[in-house]
Amino acid sequence: MPAPDLLTGELILIGRITTASNATFLGSIGDTTVVYKPIAGEKPLWDFPDGRLAHREVAAYLVSEVLGWNVVPRTWLRTVR
Repeated sequence: MPAPDLLTGELILIGRITTASNATFLGSIGDTTVVYKPIAGEKPLWDFPDGRLAHREVAAYLVSEVLGWNVVPRTWLRTVR
């Protein structure tokens, strides 16, 4: 079976991760388990602009990959329809 297209495949929410400080959900895209963190569910930080935490998480993933640390799970932005 081919891997699902994580950018456009259907996101199915399974449940909410209630211990997270922001709105965070467990879901799946095809057979791949994912964590979904909607920007609308972000709680603002005093030192970071509102609605930009998701971008910071993607940046952390990219820095980890470029430096060869490989400590941040694959992270990307996508539009959920």
